[in-house]
Amino acid sequence: MSSSSPPSTLLLVAGTAITASLATLALQRLYQERTSSSSSSTNKKNRRAPKRCAGAIKLQKDQFDRYTQLHDHVWEEVLDRMYDSNIRNFTIYYHEETSTMFHHFDWIGGMDLEHEDAAEIERRFQDDMNAVAADEATREWWGYCEPCQEPFRQWPADLKPHSQQPKSVPPKGDWWAPLVCLNHCGYWPVEYSDQKRDPHFVPQNPEKETSSRSNPPEDSI
Repeated sequence: MSSSSPPSTLLLVAGTAITASLATLALQRLYQERTSSSSSSTNKKNRRAPKRCAGAIKLQKDQFDRYTQLHDHVWEEVLDRMYDSNIRNFTIYYHEETSTMFHHFDWIGGMDLEHEDAAEIERRFQDDMNAVAADEATREWWGYCEPCQEPFRQWPADLKPHSQQPKSVPPKGDWWAPLVCLNHCGYWPVEYSDQKRDPHFVPQNPEKETSSRSNPPEDSI
């Protein structure tokens, strides 16, 4: 460009160059974000499914109110322990006619262990479950729940409930009868909400009563 070019022309050229540079940087950043997002999405889609666990137990027919008082707002300490032990999506269903409860949860502790064998994943699962069983608040919570429940025949009549077993060793027996998964239709979750409580859960206690560790149910069974 000629040295005689007017200042306005120089400013225009400089502005155009800066604009082009900024546009190039913006496109590069957009490409990187899309590539990163696509890679992350691909990694998530390739994650193994969570371990699905389910069980069944009878609810004492006269204990519905007490049980829902305990479960309409589960103790904070219990929820925290479950989260730390990689338990997600824990849900309980109730069949009124037979007074039977069914629970289900996902264990996500093995979802990212692509190169670990089944034995190692099972070991980690048991470690997490043992941590739940040894947790003081959870054992206290179970102490209120267990009298409301009636296990099926898989539970030995002479075996104490989990809350009364020594916490220094893994618990014995299946208080909830294990259920066999007969079908799963795919499309398993690869992400979970970071909300501790479902804002759309509908409480079931007839008197709208709840409890906490500092304010447990008053009457013993």
